[in-house]
Amino acid sequence: MSISVSISLSGLDLEVLAKSVPSEVLPAFVDRLAELCFQVMYRRAPWRSGFLAMSITKEVNGLTAKVGPTVPYAAFVSQGTGPHDIYPVKALALAFLGGSLGGLVFTKHVRHPGTRASPYIKDTADETVDNVQEVFHGVWTEYVET
Repeated sequence: MSISVSISLSGLDLEVLAKSVPSEVLPAFVDRLAELCFQVMYRRAPWRSGFLAMSITKEVNGLTAKVGPTVPYAAFVSQGTGPHDIYPVKALALAFLGGSLGGLVFTKHVRHPGTRASPYIKDTADETVDNVQEVFHGVWTEYVET
């Protein structure tokens, strides 16, 4: 399962913008926006072991940027899961610490109640979109002052 989020703004066409601003501005804008998105996602990602947040990567290629986690369970954390059954795949039984005495428990089946969604990816997209004008203003100001 993978997740894809596309951020687009009504009325903002990067190709049209590219024709009206100096060529150095737009790549800097995309890079700065990707860095903001990376920082926001890292901050918003739930921390249990830290592995999810530490898997977040940023890749910028021209006027395209990709930011997101690389762990296979990222979408399940972001979207949550419904109740489901868990069975052993490579063993005869599941084993985990727990039970009434806190010891090791063995069982052939677990009915998982599901997990609540932690919409850190959507929240990241929303916060990034809210800051697009501010980021562009910063990049433009730096360009004009140099």
